[in-house]
Amino acid sequence: MSARTAEPELDRSLAAFDRVIFDAAPSVQDLASLDPTSQRGDRFLLYRELVRSRLRDLVATALPRVTAVLGRGAMDREVDARLSRVAPRTRFFREVVAEIVDPSAPGLANEAHPELDDLARLELAQWRAMWVESSSPAASDFDFAARPIVSPTMQRLTLAWSVHLVDQPLSAGSFQVFVYRRRDHVVETRWMSEALAAILERWIEGDLSAIDGVRTAMASQGREPTPEIVDAMSGLLAELLERGGMLGSHM
Repeated sequence: MSARTAEPELDRSLAAFDRVIFDAAPSVQDLASLDPTSQRGDRFLLYRELVRSRLRDLVATALPRVTAVLGRGAMDREVDARLSRVAPRTRFFREVVAEIVDPSAPGLANEAHPELDDLARLELAQWRAMWVESSSPAASDFDFAARPIVSPTMQRLTLAWSVHLVDQPLSAGSFQVFVYRRRDHVVETRWMSEALAAILERWIEGDLSAIDGVRTAMASQGREPTPEIVDAMSGLLAELLERGGMLGSHM
């Protein structure tokens, strides 16, 4: 058999293997093509269950509160259904969760629990903050006249439900939340005002000096930086610099 002939056969086998693992129900034809001796494909059915079971466990680990609300059985069925629609393509196991549960549109909310999409987005951000690379350009001490460097682990969420407030009654609103990994590797979730969120968002963009970022953020809201906002910003900045949410300024 020539290499030219072998390559299409390998491609067909890989495609059949992919379908056996991720299709809602493996076809008899695919199982037979992978295991012609038995034609039942018992080994591949076992491997299918091992893969899918591991992915169910991963999603339940990454989204513990969502899983608790839905129930583990319902969450497992949701994962299976999503795997059947779109198979993961990332090479990195840690990133599979976001391919199974798209953070831009989780699609988990229901009439009884309209907060589930927000909760999923929050837990996905917290999961990402645990492993995302935190290296950055060389930084100097923070200087308002220079461009700020924010931790690459930092992510902003605007939530319609107060899912960031654990063990408190759920309420609707508009909540500005930031998630990042601290220097001590603890993932922290911060809730702040619209004004502070707008400032921090401009600093994350990193294209303006810190002071120009403040001015731009305030102008976008049609307001001036009042003494109260300046005091709150100074307190937030001090905490983030100490804990690793802010890394300093570009040299």
